[in-house]
Amino acid sequence: MTSASPPVKAIGPRQQLKRLGLSTKGTKKQIGHPLLGRQRGRRDRDRPRGHVGEEDDGITGSALDRRRKDNQRGLLVLEELEEHKSRLAIMEDRMAKQDFEIANLKGDVASLKLSMSRDILKIRNRFFSTYRRDVAEVPLSQSDYQAIHEGDILAHHGDPITDARLYEENLRFDDEIFTALYGLHWTRGIIRNNSHPYGYATAKADREKPIEASVEEAFTRFIDALQAERLSTTYMQDSDSQARFLYWAYWSARSQAGR
Repeated sequence: MTSASPPVKAIGPRQQLKRLGLSTKGTKKQIGHPLLGRQRGRRDRDRPRGHVGEEDDGITGSALDRRRKDNQRGLLVLEELEEHKSRLAIMEDRMAKQDFEIANLKGDVASLKLSMSRDILKIRNRFFSTYRRDVAEVPLSQSDYQAIHEGDILAHHGDPITDARLYEENLRFDDEIFTALYGLHWTRGIIRNNSHPYGYATAKADREKPIEASVEEAFTRFIDALQAERLSTTYMQDSDSQARFLYWAYWSARSQAGR
């Protein structure tokens, strides 16, 4: 009777490597542990589609942390870049508006210079015509009468735009006199608005006919409304402007007073 053979003991992967004289150092994943393989299979089935885990691309935990930090830094850089682009666009828009305003201002200055040069010529023309009349006693022509009339208007009537230049050029220093005549300081930009009521200064400076109380009151109310609207230079285009309403009220008071 033959004896039964002893059962053959299953040899695991590590024992097989030892018999072959190979190193057994490493993880179970590296030598193909069957149980780990089954666990990986189940984990792969449960994982969301398209997911890449640490073990899929061989990235260690520290390397993955570094990659996440780099991504966060990259996002911050992109956000800062977009913010800088937005600020740059705003600055460019402001610069374009400033260039437009500067161009308009240059045009206004050129027009003002031309206007002043013409006014100066009219005043000098009056000088010659009055000499013909008062000294030379030469009969005056129609152009002489016109020259004297135009020169009188320039010399004896209000002109806030030209008068402001007297202070700009340091030819006058009595700022309070300018304010008394025009209601505002000469540095206020609205003084250069052609619609500013210069006729008040003409009436105020008329020694022979004192200004009427109704005209004085109407002008004061207009100036107060103008200052309340922060001296807007476009009040005449604003139908809801109180200053615009009182501007016409002032002119009505002047008309009734015969000014």
